[in-house]
Amino acid sequence: MDNTVAVSQPVAVCGLGGIGKTQTAIEYAYRYQSEYEFIFWVKADSEDSIISSYVDIAKLLNLPVKNDSDQNNIISAVLNWLESTRTGYLFLTMQMTISFVKNYLPPNPTGHILLTSRLRVFDTLDITKLVGYGGDVS
Repeated sequence: MDNTVAVSQPVAVCGLGGIGKTQTAIEYAYRYQSEYEFIFWVKADSEDSIISSYVDIAKLLNLPVKNDSDQNNIISAVLNWLESTRTGYLFLTMQMTISFVKNYLPPNPTGHILLTSRLRVFDTLDITKLVGYGGDVS
């Protein structure tokens, strides 16, 4: 039996605090790490933390704007990379807040995106596949 899993569109793992959402995302990344050239872990509990993560990603990827003083240039460059690269990547976020995260997700990602949150309101992000504690909740 083939147990291969493919994340073809953004997927959100949601549920109450402490049920293992983050652990599930870590386990997925661990099991399928050979499928990805890059795995980005983005803490998205505040706008500052996600911006800081994008600055780190720009440095990791050695993007030309990695040391730019304008964080908007860095964010744009990372989003562009996430939309244009043919490299396999997994983009994970944890404890995201819907109100601002849409500005930081690539509209047309070429890699895989896995989000974790206590919230279940993902329609504003065009995410229709939700996985909750105990199974599929969509």
